[in-house]
Amino acid sequence: MLISWIVNDIAGGGMKELSVNDDNFRRMDLSRIDMSYLLQAAEHYEMDAQELMLTAIYNNLAINEQVTWDSSYIWSLRNRLVKKYHDFSYIKSILKALMTEMEYFPIAASIHNVPFVEFVDSWQFERTYGGKRLHEGCDIMGIVNERGLYPVVSVSDGTVEKMGWLEKGGYRVGVRSDSGIYYYYAHLAEYADIREGDTITAGELLGFMGDTGYGTEGTMGKFDVHLHFGIYVNDGNGNEVSINPYWFLKLIQNKVLYFDYRM
Repeated sequence: MLISWIVNDIAGGGMKELSVNDDNFRRMDLSRIDMSYLLQAAEHYEMDAQELMLTAIYNNLAINEQVTWDSSYIWSLRNRLVKKYHDFSYIKSILKALMTEMEYFPIAASIHNVPFVEFVDSWQFERTYGGKRLHEGCDIMGIVNERGLYPVVSVSDGTVEKMGWLEKGGYRVGVRSDSGIYYYYAHLAEYADIREGDTITAGELLGFMGDTGYGTEGTMGKFDVHLHFGIYVNDGNGNEVSINPYWFLKLIQNKVLYFDYRM
């Protein structure tokens, strides 16, 4: 199937600086693009998927149906980014890591047909506990509001870097992948048999979805059962920066493991 591109503001008059800290990059707003077409479109244009994704973000591109734009035109937009922004290669490497190392959806389904989960793009939604702040992850909600039911698995290979209680995150696990990306799993009801420093593989059990947090250690029930899933990348100066996980969860939403658990 060929890909139709709709291009807005192609003159690039409003382009922001391409960097990890740029809101345009952190938001990862690909709402105009059907992600199921991304790899197909990249193959069609003989372009790396990550380069095509950046070209889309910074030129307001949309993928739609069955007609193609000229390849030389799409490449001209890509080449302009490469020429203008020195961070292009670094950001491309982050996107490449995310698109290759995220192997499994972070919640395992049940072989016994337990109702599964749902999620929407909740990144940067306002939160008020502990003062007004912006949400730095994506909430994956359990259809069954029962703590300890849904298994939480690692989306990637990596090392367990952090465990324990956070007031806002409850019981959490932080996994650092080999690429340096930090994956954050919060509000767990309980942990699997893992320890800080453990090397784990994609799909390995981390714990179970819960409703912990928003208080002293052990606080539960302040909100519905869910997993707060976050992605943090290094901005090149040693600072961790959150980016929107939603679109990457969409990419792996069908890569679900099945476990033997019941309601």
